[in-house]
Amino acid sequence: MDVLLAVIGDVRDFADEKNLASYFGIVPKVRNSNEKVKTGKITKRGSKTGRTTLVQCSLVAIRLGRVLEKLLRANQRAKRTRESKNRGGSQVFRNNLQHLAE
Repeated sequence: MDVLLAVIGDVRDFADEKNLASYFGIVPKVRNSNEKVKTGKITKRGSKTGRTTLVQCSLVAIRLGRVLEKLLRANQRAKRTRESKNRGGSQVFRNNLQHLAE
C-alpha cells in the first residue's frame, strides 16, 4: 500500500477515479476514426511499478477474500452447531428440573 501512495502522491490531485485509473494506465485504448470507435487493450501509460503493485494487491485481496469467506462460513456452521447443542442441553436441564419439582 505504501508503494501505491508513493507512486500516486496526494490522491486529492485527481479529480475522480477515472483520472486515477488513467494515471495507472489501466483504462482501455480508444481509437476514433470517422464514426467508428474501437477500444483495445489497456494503455499501460503511467507508472509500471504502480500498475504492477495495484494488480498484485487486487490478486491478494481476491485470494484473501475467498479464505476469509471460507472461515466465516465455517464459523457460522460451528456457531449453529453450538446453538443447537445448547438448545438440546438446556432442554434436558429443564426436563430434569421438572422431574425434580414433581
